[in-house]
Amino acid sequence: MSGKTRVVLVGGGFAGHAVFYGLRPYVDRLDLVLVEARDTSVMRPELPEVAFAGHPVERVRIPLRPLVEHHGGTFVRGQVAQVEPAKNRLVLQDGTELPYDYLVLAPGAIKDYDAIPGFRAHGYSLCDDAEAPRLYEAIRRFPGGRVVIGAAPTRFPRYADVPVLDVPCEGPIGEAMFMVDAELRRRGIRERSEIDVFTPGDPFFADVGPRVHEKFAPLVEERGIRVRLNKVLQTLEARKVRFADGEELPADLAIVIPPYKGHAFLREAGLGDDLGFVYTDLEMRHPVYRNVYAVGDVNVRAIPKLGHLAVMQGKIAAASLIREIFRTGEVPPYRPEVFCIMNRGGHEASVILSDVLYGGTRDVLYNGPFAKTLKWSFDSFYYFTRGHMPPEFLERELDRILETFFS
Repeated sequence: MSGKTRVVLVGGGFAGHAVFYGLRPYVDRLDLVLVEARDTSVMRPELPEVAFAGHPVERVRIPLRPLVEHHGGTFVRGQVAQVEPAKNRLVLQDGTELPYDYLVLAPGAIKDYDAIPGFRAHGYSLCDDAEAPRLYEAIRRFPGGRVVIGAAPTRFPRYADVPVLDVPCEGPIGEAMFMVDAELRRRGIRERSEIDVFTPGDPFFADVGPRVHEKFAPLVEERGIRVRLNKVLQTLEARKVRFADGEELPADLAIVIPPYKGHAFLREAGLGDDLGFVYTDLEMRHPVYRNVYAVGDVNVRAIPKLGHLAVMQGKIAAASLIREIFRTGEVPPYRPEVFCIMNRGGHEASVILSDVLYGGTRDVLYNGPFAKTLKWSFDSFYYFTRGHMPPEFLERELDRILETFFS
C-alpha cells in the first residue's frame, strides 16, 4: 500500500458510482480501488427498454476500467471470496489479497432465479442484462395468449427501524405489465391475449400510499390487466404458474422477478446477518467495524431495492468518509423516499414520489408524456456521463414541481 489512505469499493452499480464520484475530488489524496466481478456496470432501470422495446443491450452497459482509471482510481476485476474485517483486508477468488483502510460494500443483491422451481425451463425475467435480451426474443415470437407477470417473495431481515416488504421492488412488474400491453396492442394481438399480475403482498405496490394507489388503479383497469394479491409463487411449469395456495394460472409467457438474497462472504465475515444483508447506522457505517460501510441493495436500509435509495446512500457514505479522513464537510441526513419513473410503453410514463412507507406524507403520482421525457432524460444523462446523476438542484426542482402541481 502507498502512504495514502486506501479506500476499497466493492461494486460498480448505482451505489458504487455514487461513492466513487463523491470521493473523486479527493482522489489525489486517496488510494481509491474499485473491485467488480465484471467489466461493466448495468443501468438496471433501462432493462425494460431492452426486454420490451429491443434496445441494444450494450446501451445499458457502462465500461468500468476506463471510467475508474480516467478519474485516477484503480480498477480490479475479481469476485470477492472473503472479507477479513479484523485484518482489514479482502480476498478475491483468485487468491489476490487487497488490504484497506476503509471498505465500502456495494455489491448489490443476488437475483436468485434458481430458487424458483422451473424458472430455467419455463420462466423469463428482466432483472439483468442476460435475462432482458432473452425476454425480448420471447416477446418477439409471442403469438398472443396468456401472459402472467409477478414477483416471488423475498425473505428480508427484520429490524425495528426498517420497514418490511414482501418483494424487493414492484416497479419492474409495473413496467412489464404496461409495456407488454402496449407491445401487444401495437402488434394487433392484445384482443386475443390476457395479462395477469400477481404479488405475494397486499396491496400491490405496498411501498407507496393511498393517493398513489387511487391514481394508479384506473391505469391498470383501463388496460384490462388483472391483479391477484397474496399469491406466493411455488413453481413454474409448462404453460402454467402454480401458487402455494394450490391455485394455478395458465401461462403462455411467465415473467417473474426472482427473490433477492445477500452474499455468503458477508455473512461468513460477520458483517452481514444470516441472510447476507448488512445493517448500518444512518451514515451507512457498520455498527461494529467502523471502517466498513455498506450501500445500495446489500444494505438492510435499502427497502425497497431502488436505485434512488442506492444513490442516496452512496452520497451519504462518501460524505461520511470525507469527514472521517479529511475532517471536512457535512454528512447529509438519510431521508428515504420512493422515487421512480415507470415506463408504460409508447409515449407514456408515470413518476412516483412517496415517503409514506417511512412515516412521511408525500404521495405523488404523475402520468403522461412529460414523465416519459423525464425518464429518457435521466437515463440518457446517466449513460452519457458514465454514471453521474443529474445535478441535485434539478432533482429538488422536480420534487417541488411534483408536489406543487400534481399532488
